[in-house]
Amino acid sequence: MPEFLVRLQGTKKYFRVVARDELEVMTAFRFQHVNGVAFSLSGEGFALRTGFNPTRIRERLPLLVRFAWLGFRFARVRIVIQTLSWCAVILTLILEASRVAVPAAFLLVTGLANVFVWWWNESWRGRIAPEVLRTSMD
Repeated sequence: MPEFLVRLQGTKKYFRVVARDELEVMTAFRFQHVNGVAFSLSGEGFALRTGFNPTRIRERLPLLVRFAWLGFRFARVRIVIQTLSWCAVILTLILEASRVAVPAAFLLVTGLANVFVWWWNESWRGRIAPEVLRTSMD
């Protein structure tokens, strides 16, 4: 079985892992709720595909998609997005209370953004798991 060198995100810690392929390595680390990058020691490779360099592709993406990628990659970005969403909701409610005309769509969009980022955080941590369908009547 090939060996992989896994670097944990945000640290300088490396682990040697023996696995069948990169997917098995990354699945094991995701199951433990640890973000990491697997480098194959038996040849060139990055993450899940051999010779895959995501930075070139990322540079061509729209700004909103790159911002969402940052949220997927770093927990701090998700926390900042949720904090900004809360501030926007509170500001909108304050403006409504002081009789300033605010479009209802703004409150709806900020509220939905807040709920979405909450779901994003919780599902990333593994607290909200997809429903597993039962295949037998046992």
